[in-house]
Amino acid sequence: MPSRAALLATALLCWHAASALAEPPATPLPSPLEELSGTVRAVDGQRHAVSVETAGGTVEVLLDRNTLVYQPGGATTVLGIVVGATVKVGVDGGRRAYWVQLRPAVAAKAP
Repeated sequence: MPSRAALLATALLCWHAASALAEPPATPLPSPLEELSGTVRAVDGQRHAVSVETAGGTVEVLLDRNTLVYQPGGATTVLGIVVGATVKVGVDGGRRAYWVQLRPAVAAKAP
């Protein structure tokens, strides 16, 4: 029968090997999503689409029931997306939004 020290050494060796396998990869995995930032210019409830004015032009983004929408206070629904809001959107190659992070529109100051 193995000694207590031998069993402990074997257990530590197995734990060390398992923890080495559980370490994350050295380089992060690439994301399949592209991030867009801009201002909401139009909301089309019939088509489930939002037009976002970005630095590169206007982009139409499609929403569906799986789109996650966040505001400064936490999660909200697609009904929280309004014209004039500043947004950051994670979209796939088909311009389907996986998530939308929004902030309320900034009111212009009167002179």
